[in-house]
Amino acid sequence: MITASEQLRPEQVARTGRAGKPVAFRGPPIRLHRLAPFNSSGHWYTEGPHRNLRRRRQSRATMRPENRPSEIQEAKMKKMSAVLFALIALSAAGALAQELPPQGPTPYRSFTAEFGDFTLCELDRRTHKELSPCIPAVVPGDIFTDLTRAGRIKDPYFGDNVHAAQWVDERLWRYQISFIHNPPHGRRLHLLFMGIDYDSRVFVNGKLAALHIGMFSRVDLDITDLLKTEGPQEIRVVLKPPVDSSTQKIINPLVASFGSSEFGRRNYLKTQMSFDWDFAPKLRGAGLWDSVYLYETGPAAIRDVFVQPHLDGRLEISVELQAPAPAETTLKFTVTGETFEGGGAEATVTVPAGARGAAAEIKLDCPRLWWPWDMGAPDLYRLTASLVVNGQESDRAEEVFGVREISWGPNPDAPEGSADWVLFVNGKREFMRGANWVPPEAMYGRMTDERYGKLVVMAKEIGVNLLRVWGGGNRECRAFYDYCDRAGVMVWQEFPYACVYLVGYPRTRFFKDLSRQEVAEMVRQLRNHPSVMMWCGGNEFNAKQNKAIVDVMARAVAELDPTRRFIPASPFKGDSHNWVVWHSFGNLDDYFDDISPLPSEFGLQAFPARSTLEKWLPKDKLWPVNDLHVLHDLGWAKMKKYLAAVGPEDTLDATIEASQLVQAHYLQRGIENWRQRKYATSGTAFWQLNEPWPCICWSVIDYELKPKLAYERLRHTYNPLLVSARYDDRKWGPGDEFKAEVVVVNDLHRAFPEMRVTTAVCGADAGTLAVSVPEDGVARAGMVSAKIPTDCLKPELTLKLEPAGPQANYQSSENRYLLWIYDPKPAGKTNRNLERIGKVIMSGAAQNQWKRPE
Repeated sequence: MITASEQLRPEQVARTGRAGKPVAFRGPPIRLHRLAPFNSSGHWYTEGPHRNLRRRRQSRATMRPENRPSEIQEAKMKKMSAVLFALIALSAAGALAQELPPQGPTPYRSFTAEFGDFTLCELDRRTHKELSPCIPAVVPGDIFTDLTRAGRIKDPYFGDNVHAAQWVDERLWRYQISFIHNPPHGRRLHLLFMGIDYDSRVFVNGKLAALHIGMFSRVDLDITDLLKTEGPQEIRVVLKPPVDSSTQKIINPLVASFGSSEFGRRNYLKTQMSFDWDFAPKLRGAGLWDSVYLYETGPAAIRDVFVQPHLDGRLEISVELQAPAPAETTLKFTVTGETFEGGGAEATVTVPAGARGAAAEIKLDCPRLWWPWDMGAPDLYRLTASLVVNGQESDRAEEVFGVREISWGPNPDAPEGSADWVLFVNGKREFMRGANWVPPEAMYGRMTDERYGKLVVMAKEIGVNLLRVWGGGNRECRAFYDYCDRAGVMVWQEFPYACVYLVGYPRTRFFKDLSRQEVAEMVRQLRNHPSVMMWCGGNEFNAKQNKAIVDVMARAVAELDPTRRFIPASPFKGDSHNWVVWHSFGNLDDYFDDISPLPSEFGLQAFPARSTLEKWLPKDKLWPVNDLHVLHDLGWAKMKKYLAAVGPEDTLDATIEASQLVQAHYLQRGIENWRQRKYATSGTAFWQLNEPWPCICWSVIDYELKPKLAYERLRHTYNPLLVSARYDDRKWGPGDEFKAEVVVVNDLHRAFPEMRVTTAVCGADAGTLAVSVPEDGVARAGMVSAKIPTDCLKPELTLKLEPAGPQANYQSSENRYLLWIYDPKPAGKTNRNLERIGKVIMSGAAQNQWKRPE
C-alpha cells in the first residue's frame, strides 16, 4: 500500500482482474501523447487510435472491431437511459457520482502505470447477468481478439469464420480490473482511456464516472474523489455494442444488395469499413481498443499545447489548462532539437489566478526545417511545458513538432472550377506521389507499432511521399504519425465519414455535437505533427447535401488549426476518383483521358501471394474461384475482364501472376502519364497501399506484408527521377515497328545537366539518347524506334537513365514496359452512364471538365 508521503513508482502499482491476488506492475514510466474529450451536451465521446511508441504486445491475437449501430438519441434522453443502464448493469453499485468535468489533452507525459491485463465478462443484454465464465482480456485490444485467444470463437479472418462471430453484438461486455493505490497528499489521480469503442459506461468503485459514445475522442477522468481510502480500487467498463433496429433489419439487406451499408452506419462515427466493405469484413466490434493509463498531477494540469512554427524561427505557443488556475502559476517552456543536437531556446510566462491558459512566443536561431524525405531532412524539435504552482511542478507536457509551412497554388491550364492543387512545402513545389492508406488491421487487438513502422518504410521505399488516410478508416494511433514525421512522409488526413450516397448524415443536434467532438479531438491530437499537411471532411459523400455537418467540421478546423487547409470531402474540385477503370470496366484510355489536377483514387484488384491464401483459406477452397474468394472481397467478374489482357488463366498460380501483372501495368501507365503532365497534374494517389485482413483487393502489399508485382513496379514509377516512355496503347508483337517517346520527369530540386538514356527492345539495343534534365521539371529526350524480332512473343521495352560522364551525387533511373499487355475493350455506354450518375450523387456534379476533350 502506498502511503501519503510516498511517490508512486510503476513497480508499486498492483492490479487484479475479476478475482485473485494483485500482481505488481513492473516497467519504466511511459511517455505518451494524450488528449481529452471536448464536452458536448453532457456526454463523453471518446476516441482511441493513439498508442504509445513502446513495442505493443506481440501476444495479442488478431481481431477486428465489430460494433452494431445503436440508434443516436437526443442527448437528454441518452443521458437518462444511460443512468438506468448503469444501475442495472452494476449490481453492487453505490451512489452514482456526478459526471466528472472534462479533462483535456496532454501531449506527452509520464504515466504512473499502464493497465494491460483486464478481465472480460459476457452479459445478457436484457438481464445483465453473466452468461459464461469471464476470460482474460488484453488492452489495447478488442472483444473479438480476446474471444479468439480464449477459444470462444474461431479466428474470423480464416475461411468463413466471420459469419459465426456476428453474435458478439447481441451481448453486453464488461471489462474490469483492480489496482492498489492512493495518490500522495496534494496530488490528483487521473484515469485515461485512449480509446473506447463504442457505447460505454465507466465505473470507479461502483460509482458512475463517465458515459461514452464514439470512437475518436478519449475519456480522461480525475478519479481522486472516487477512490477508497484503503484496499483495492476497482474499474469497470460496460460496453453495449450497437444492434440494428427492426427498421434497419429490413432496410439494411435491401441497401446492401446495391453495395452500400450506409443505412446501418451513417449514425455512427466509428470505423466505417467495420460495417462491411469491399476490402474489409463485417466486424464492427467493441472494446478498449487503445491504452488505459493512470497518471498524477498537482492542483493544476495542462489540457493542451499547440505549437505554430514559422519559417523565420518564431514559435507561437498556446497552452490550455484543464481548469482555471487555482493561484498565480508559472509556465516554463524549453525547446531542444529532437533529431539533432542543439537548437535550444527558453521562455517563461505567468498565468494569473483564474486564467484557463497562456500564450508565449519563442524565437529559434537558424531553424532547421522539416522536409518531405525527397526534399531534405525531416528535422524535429521537442517542446517541454512545465506548469509550476507554489514552487512545485504541478504538471508537465511535451510536444514534438517540425518547422515547416504548407501552401497551395493553381495548376497551369486547370479547367474552370478547379481548386488549387499544386503543393508548396517551405515555399518549394512538391509533386505528390501518393498512396491510399486503410487501417492495417480490421481487428485492432492485433495491431502493433512495428506493423505501422514496416508499412511506412515500405511506402517510402517505393517513392511514396504522401499517404491519404482514407475517411472510411481511422484516425490512426500516434505511432503511425510519429513514424511519418520521422520518415518525412506527408499525411492527408480525413475525418470518419465515408460513402453515404443515398441519404445524408443526421442533422440532429446530437449528431452535430458528436461530430464537433470527434473532429475537434482529431485535430487536437494531430495538429502538432508536421507530416499532417491537410484536413479532409471524408470520402465520397455529397458535401452540399451534408452542408450542416461539413460546416461543423470547418468551424472546428478553423478554430483549432488555422494553419492547414480543409476541403469538405474527396473528391473535390479537381481531386478525382477514377473508377471508370475497374468498377465501370474501362481501359487505359480512361486514365489517359483524365486531366484532373489530382487523381486521388484509381486501381485494380490483384490476388495476394499464394502463401497468404494458403494460410487463410482451407486447402480445398484455394481453387477454383468459389464463395470464399468472394467473401474475401474478390470481384471476379471485373477481374476476368482485365485478365483477358494477358490471356486465359486456369490455375491458381497463373491467375495470381496474371492479376498482379495487369495491376502493375495499369498503375504504371496511369501514374506515368500523369507525372509526365506535371504540374497540370500535380499529384496522384493510387488505391491502395495496404489491406486490413487477408483478402483479394486493390492493395499492393498483402495482409502478410508480402509485396505484389505492382509494388515492385512502383519502385521505378514513383522514383523521384523517372525515366519513362509514351507509346501507342496496343498489343505489340513480332515484326511490329515499335516507336516511343522517352520522357524524363524530375521531382528533385536539383538539375541533371548531362545524362543519357540507354534503350532496348526485347533485350536488343535500340539506341542511346542524350538529355539535360531541369530541376523539378520534365525533359523530352527524343524518340526510340525498333523492329520487334519475330521470335519475341512478349516484347519488352527497357530504359536506363544515368550520367553521361562523372557526376557528384550520382543518380540513375530504370524502367520496364510489357508491350504485349493490351485491353482493347472500353467501358460500355451503360457503365459510363452509371459512373456519371455516381459522381453526381457523390458531389452534385458530373465533373466532365476533368476529361480530355474529344
